[in-house]
Amino acid sequence: SLRGKSIEDYVIVHASDPERAETFREALVRMTGREPAYVTDISAIVTLFAGRGAVAAAYLESPAEG
Repeated sequence: SLRGKSIEDYVIVHASDPERAETFREALVRMTGREPAYVTDISAIVTLFAGRGAVAAAYLESPAEG
C-alpha cells in the first residue's frame, strides 16, 4: 500500500540480469498499468553488495488527492 498515494513514475534496475529485469517489468506493468521510465543495469559497486541477478524498482509517489 502507498497509504493513499499512487505511483507517479518508476524505474527498474538490475545487476547483470536483463532477462530477470524484463520479467519484473512485465509484472510491474500488469500491477501499475504503465511502463517504467527506463530499465538499466546498476553499477558494479551496487552489484557487489546486492549480488549478481538482483532486480529492484524505485518509484516516485504522487501526492495524495484530497
